[in-house]
Amino acid sequence: MKSGIKWVVVTFFALTIIALGGVGVALARTSAATAQNNELREEQHELSALGTPAYGVMDISMKNGEFVPRVIEVPVGAVVTWTNKDSVFHDVVLPRSMIAQNVQTSSIPLRAGQSFTFTFLQPGTFTYYCSISPNMEMNGIVIVME
Repeated sequence: MKSGIKWVVVTFFALTIIALGGVGVALARTSAATAQNNELREEQHELSALGTPAYGVMDISMKNGEFVPRVIEVPVGAVVTWTNKDSVFHDVVLPRSMIAQNVQTSSIPLRAGQSFTFTFLQPGTFTYYCSISPNMEMNGIVIVME
């Protein structure tokens, strides 16, 4: 009888260890899947933080310390106008790659109601910013399509 009880106890512990091992593998897989999902959510959040491109919009407002809309998509040759609708000065600084067009690539500080225009003659994605805002955190993107 004692050997029968011993066999039951050993079998119980063996099955428990096997079951816990399976749970551990399942938890490890779940943990890896959760980490991948979290990374994907972070990437999606970063992209959505930029906003959906406003197609064909060629007027950008500067208000409440932001460019609105923040991301636009326009065709080559589009004339984009930035207008300061804020109570503080703002400017627009375009990428240095625009210098090849031999045009002014930044505005003067703009008061409320003043505007700056730029004609995009080459396709690409161009990030611009306000150099007056703290840490140049006020920025936007113009996507120029052929």
